[in-house]
Amino acid sequence: MNNLSNTSSDYVCNLPPKTSQFTERTILFDKEYIIARQSSYRSLGTSDHSIIENTIEAKRVRYYPRWSFVLMIVFLLLLIAIFLFNNKIFSTNLSNTTAQESSAVTETDLPPVDSLISKEEILTYITTYVPLENGMIFSDSSSEIISDAKIQELQTKYDVKIYAILIRMGVNEIYARYGYVFTVSPWNTYYSQQNWYKPNPQSNIDFSSFNETEVLNLKKLLQEEELMKQ
Repeated sequence: MNNLSNTSSDYVCNLPPKTSQFTERTILFDKEYIIARQSSYRSLGTSDHSIIENTIEAKRVRYYPRWSFVLMIVFLLLLIAIFLFNNKIFSTNLSNTTAQESSAVTETDLPPVDSLISKEEILTYITTYVPLENGMIFSDSSSEIISDAKIQELQTKYDVKIYAILIRMGVNEIYARYGYVFTVSPWNTYYSQQNWYKPNPQSNIDFSSFNETEVLNLKKLLQEEELMKQ
């Protein structure tokens, strides 16, 4: 501090910074306040010795999450996980129920086939009541061997007239993938309606055109047709 005098000269008194710190607790956070104050005094040297005080204050707040807040977040995440898990189970059960209902309709509620005579009528019946994938009964016959169980399932589930056309479809599907041009009804009309079928009149398709899997599948399906003729 400067020496005081009775003259009218000014003097300055600077106090060192004073820092106070305290914590306020809430449900979710602990708030820590750090407040720093600094004051300066100047005498105007007037007859009434008036004093001017200037205070500089800086306040900083820090937030610290409390355990209750952390537990609440964990609880919310747990609820979300349970909801998503239950929703997945519900969707799976719904899909299974729908598939079972569809299967039940296919297996037990199929309309009679006695009135079906022409191949066109049988093919229309198949496209209406038999589950197909992209218009094919064996959609993966170019890459996977058709199992005996699959053939047995078709033979058990459907009437012999329907089964015979399904086997012929399996044969035609392999040829159709290579652009074979069908000239016999109803196959020419049926495959021309499939978006994956690209007819190629210039192609000369025979067994040498197919891969090993397709050859094995063709032999199996053609053999099955021969057995039905006996």
